[in-house]
Amino acid sequence: MEINELQLIAAQPLRELLGGVSDMTILRWMEARQFPQPVVAGGKGRRFWRLKDVAAWQEQNLRKSKVA
Repeated sequence: MEINELQLIAAQPLRELLGGVSDMTILRWMEARQFPQPVVAGGKGRRFWRLKDVAAWQEQNLRKSKVA
């Protein structure tokens, strides 16, 4: 599947995509600079992640787990 540069994913679908992790887990990963930073959009300050960045993060972590 080709990922468009502009595709965004909201927090709830992101957590599901990552296997049901919590908001706190994603926050910890971001604070440790181990996860892509979100884009804040809309008047309510909703967070979205670039799907391309999340896919790259998943690929990088998959490679790390194969090496270990």
